[in-house]
Amino acid sequence: EDLSVERKSGPLRILFLSRISRKKNLEFALEVISGVGEKVVFDIYGPIREPDYWEECQRKIAGLPDHISIQYKGEVRPEEVPETFGRYDLFLIPTRGENYGHVIFESVAAGTSVLVSDRTPWRGSAEEGVHSLPLEEKEKWVAAMRDWVGLEPNEREKRRAVAKRYAMHYLEASQAVEQNRQLFSQAVETV
Repeated sequence: EDLSVERKSGPLRILFLSRISRKKNLEFALEVISGVGEKVVFDIYGPIREPDYWEECQRKIAGLPDHISIQYKGEVRPEEVPETFGRYDLFLIPTRGENYGHVIFESVAAGTSVLVSDRTPWRGSAEEGVHSLPLEEKEKWVAAMRDWVGLEPNEREKRRAVAKRYAMHYLEASQAVEQNRQLFSQAVETV
């Protein structure tokens, strides 16, 4: 089943892939999605860690407008994560805090741009592949989502290339840091 064809021609496809818990802030994502006036697909992946919180989210889901197609898809095995990201245009992760956020790198490496809170080490704008915004400014999140919905399919594909470039630059920078760390360690050992 080739979902990339559907992704290219259909409505904006958004995913949330994380634990279902207050910290990961799915409820906020649902509020942002509800402000989008166009048809979108929003799929939720991840283990339900806080059943009471998931019930709150389900109540919000039940109140969403009909033009928002939303489904809970369950957990994703680690080896299926890249393929899963590849089916979507945008990863929405308004987390309340991350030390690193490996899943953000996995998303851009698969060519899926990220809209993330500014409570992670990841920074950037929509044009860079990782767009970080403050949680206190929900209207900026809604505006960013509306911008995404307004993109033509060919513009979404351009954003895929941008996200992959972001991942490549990040990886190159990380490797340079590691090489410098090794050089420093060698220098210290010879002193």
